[in-house]
Amino acid sequence: MVDAAYRTRSGNPFRKYHDLDFVIGEGEILLRGEGAALRQIAGNRISVTPASPDFTISVSGFDRRRDVVVRIGEMTDDAAKTQLH
Repeated sequence: MVDAAYRTRSGNPFRKYHDLDFVIGEGEILLRGEGAALRQIAGNRISVTPASPDFTISVSGFDRRRDVVVRIGEMTDDAAKTQLH
C-alpha cells in the first residue's frame, strides 16, 4: 500500500487528507508503473503488486507549492506494517 497526502502544519496529514486535495489517477495526478500492477483503492491510496524485482512507480502532477508526504506499508494477514519515507 502507498498513501500520499499534503504535509500539514499540525496533525496527521493522512487523517487530514480530503479528496478535494487530489485524487491519484484523476485530473493532473498521473500514476505510472513499470513491472508492477497498480490499483487505486482510495483517492490518495494505491495498491502495488510487483511483477518483477526491479519495478518503478511514479506519481506526478501534485501542487508544486505543497510538500507531499508518502507512507509505504506492507499489508500482512495480521496488520499493516507502515514506514514513512
